[in-house]
Amino acid sequence: MTRRRHRALAMVAALTLFGLACSSSTAASTAGRWTAVSSLSAPREGGGTGLGNAAVRLADGTVLFAGGYHSLSGKFTQDPSFFLRSAEIFNPSSGTWKRAPAMNQPRFAADLVLLPSGKVLAGGGTAGDNAVITPSAEIYDPHAGTWSFVDEMSTCRVSASASVLASGDVLVAGGTGCDGKALASAEIFHPATGSWSRAASMSQARWGHSATTLADGRILVTGGRATPVGMQPERVLASAEIYDPAREAWSTAASMHVGRVLHASVRLSSGLVLVAGGHIQDPSDLHAATAAAELYDPRTDSWSATTSMNAGREEGGAVLLDDGTFLMAGGGQQASAEIYHPSTRTWTLTGAMRTIHDDPALVKLGDGTVLIAGGFTLGGTSYHNTATAEVFHPPS
Repeated sequence: MTRRRHRALAMVAALTLFGLACSSSTAASTAGRWTAVSSLSAPREGGGTGLGNAAVRLADGTVLFAGGYHSLSGKFTQDPSFFLRSAEIFNPSSGTWKRAPAMNQPRFAADLVLLPSGKVLAGGGTAGDNAVITPSAEIYDPHAGTWSFVDEMSTCRVSASASVLASGDVLVAGGTGCDGKALASAEIFHPATGSWSRAASMSQARWGHSATTLADGRILVTGGRATPVGMQPERVLASAEIYDPAREAWSTAASMHVGRVLHASVRLSSGLVLVAGGHIQDPSDLHAATAAAELYDPRTDSWSATTSMNAGREEGGAVLLDDGTFLMAGGGQQASAEIYHPSTRTWTLTGAMRTIHDDPALVKLGDGTVLIAGGFTLGGTSYHNTATAEVFHPPS
């Protein structure tokens, strides 16, 4: 299982204090606001940074949220009955959800990918103890309203990365395998045939990493964790590597300044890649989330530090806004949200969410607003998944 959630209750005090300590010289901005929309029909989490992706915007502008996890016990456990195969669709016009056909198998920490055809690939994931189903993959057809199996992957994959290549094929890399150990292997899904082919392996096994498509179509992979879930001491990675589809090969890139897993990354309009937040290597604090951010320049293969966020965040939601700024929301049990401004390389707090969303689905809508839905909250000795959803309206 790809979570440290067995330690999650201890995160409440630690991350709250950390978030308060991570102050910034930039005052909170009142620009940008959240409005409540209808809640999901069932609480669920899935889609936070580094844990795959459980939600995608479909070609018609609606949002599909499929699979995930919903605890009924007040704590995070590996009970297979808590892992979901159900799906829902959000309609931005009405602000409401409706039930969608369920996947053929439960999936948590899987990858949902919108294909050029408008169909959706769901690959990998876990369904709890003794129910790992990660070699399987299936396709959702929005027009037919059906899920259908395609060929299985070559191996189980949980918390892998998935990137659509210029060819329309999908590169899936890393993750944890059937034995729970990190994988260096990668493979490519071919939508035209519904089949998989092996790709060159990364030089480093990793899960919970990020993958960002560069301006030239290459894929930058950063960070992640090399040790299995629950194994101490953990090994959080600062290394990075690049997949070149033309050469069908990986090459080593410069390492980040900070090792991190379950972090966010995005390509800015300048071509630079922003990496922010994540869980970091800290033997004295096994729950440490960082506020640090840095920039990768593909032209020089180098990293430079940039202003830190106002709070440490992991498993949050992240999306590039229409004006080229970058929204980070939730994560680390934060209700706050903040925006990165590439022109000044600074972060400003924006309107706070109404509810804490940790490991949520975060999707930009067609009008430039952003939907956040689901997640989990911690309080006292209890763990709860949320069904709440809200929409962010960027500063004008």
